[in-house]
Amino acid sequence: MRVILLSIKPKYGYAILEGKKKYELRKCVNAVIRPGDVVLMYFSSPVKAILGCFRAGKVYVASPEEIERIVRSLGDVGVDDEDLSYIRGFRKVMAIEVKDPRPCRKVSLERLRELNIRPPISYQPLTDDVAKILLKECGIDYILHEHGQGDRGATKEEGARGMAAGTKKIEDFLYSDSSEGD
Repeated sequence: MRVILLSIKPKYGYAILEGKKKYELRKCVNAVIRPGDVVLMYFSSPVKAILGCFRAGKVYVASPEEIERIVRSLGDVGVDDEDLSYIRGFRKVMAIEVKDPRPCRKVSLERLRELNIRPPISYQPLTDDVAKILLKECGIDYILHEHGQGDRGATKEEGARGMAAGTKKIEDFLYSDSSEGD
């Protein structure tokens, strides 16, 4: 399990916390978010604070066209046309299942700056030390005790199963880290 800091528009963050948005779409900008990762949501302007978190469930990694097909096949998961337009034009994107969304103690941008933490443009895995500090600030430091901390991060190249031409099964796009031995 890793801890990820993810910047999100307030309307989508609130939809996640209310249980209306069940998948979050992201461009793959660095390490792939993995099932079981804890995702801290930094609500962008005008909120400018961490207000909640969720645990990543299934993670699909594919082209924007395949992710759109997958998301549409899942039914009403709270992903709209604005979400889908956000991922178009990129080579590889993710659909992250939202599990166990919950609010947390508010951590303002000012407090993050005091801690020398800068919210990412999209998302960023946190080092163990920063994760421990931030989880404690959010009032959810029990996660470290329940699940342990310190897994290696997935690389940008990992998680692209199913990218071969002609693949049509949704399961082919599920993220899988062979080092964890499902």
